[in-house]
Amino acid sequence: MIFESKPGALNATKRATWDSARGVVQYTVTVTGDGNTNNVVIDDVMQFEPGVLTFNPASLLIEGGATCETTATTLACKANSLGDGETIVLHYEATLNNEAYLESVKSNSGCWQVGQNNKNTVTYQAEGLTSQDTVEPMPWIDVASSIRKSGEVVDQQGNVRTIEWKATVNPECKGSLAGTPITDTLSLGAYKGDIAIVVKNAEGTEVDRRTVGAPPGTQFISDVPATDGNYCYEIRKMVLGLDRLDGSALIPRTSRTFT
Repeated sequence: MIFESKPGALNATKRATWDSARGVVQYTVTVTGDGNTNNVVIDDVMQFEPGVLTFNPASLLIEGGATCETTATTLACKANSLGDGETIVLHYEATLNNEAYLESVKSNSGCWQVGQNNKNTVTYQAEGLTSQDTVEPMPWIDVASSIRKSGEVVDQQGNVRTIEWKATVNPECKGSLAGTPITDTLSLGAYKGDIAIVVKNAEGTEVDRRTVGAPPGTQFISDVPATDGNYCYEIRKMVLGLDRLDGSALIPRTSRTFT
């Protein structure tokens, strides 16, 4: 009776997750042997936009019998062999530059394209096997500015309410919104009077106060000056709105067009 060994093959996966508390993207590469293989080679190329992500070579952790060499944008790993069911796991991190990321989001009209521009490609092979690769884009990273909104009815005449709305854009001051428009759209009602925009820095100090005249329609757009820094914007406005059938007023939508 002759037992033939299982033909060797390799399988690989790559995973990227965002650690918001530490400001890093964590990568995990897992290469698994399917049968016995020899002279395993794993190459990881980090296609990062300049300044957006920076690989931290000191963060590299290796599980399994591999040795690795690193550069600023690559990992090159080797193992003499990998048995059936055995794995080599690589863990490493890249630090995110918030301001560079936000600039990339703005110039690429959204987070999705930034992820595609910051892909990692892992190529893996072994003796007698054809080279294969697996690609992982940068994960969706929520460092773009958020919005907080609240409203209070300050007057009511019949079924028409006057509502004072407050929207705070980029309250965390995570990055600059310079050169981007802030858009506010009413689902119901009309603007009443001027719209006040109070500009504050990360310390909460007021650095500017701006006024936008009430637009004739249901939307106003305020272009953030190109010279603005990491500021937040407190927007106050009066809205005349009809009650809905359930007695509640519709909330206007505020957005940054680059997200």
